[in-house]
Amino acid sequence: MFAEDLSVFFDVASGFAVNASRPGGAQFPVIFDSETIASLAGDTLDDNPSVLGKSSDLSSFKPGDPIIVNGTHHTARTRRFLDDKQLVVLTISKV
Repeated sequence: MFAEDLSVFFDVASGFAVNASRPGGAQFPVIFDSETIASLAGDTLDDNPSVLGKSSDLSSFKPGDPIIVNGTHHTARTRRFLDDKQLVVLTISKV
């Protein structure tokens, strides 16, 4: 098994990621997917904003927890670990 270097995906300086934090907490990088509506044959698949981040930063979030993304306050709705559990998708709603 090899060690994955996820930092290249979460580089805020390059403009690919943005900063997020708990209120009053330290910042960590996430990839923000703003609210969009995707449809397939007229059925809505997803219309919720979300953030993708490292498990070490997002795994402790629970539904209802506050999170600040790029300076805007949101509330965590759902948390989902991806594949090898190194990454987490956190569905959020704007406060």
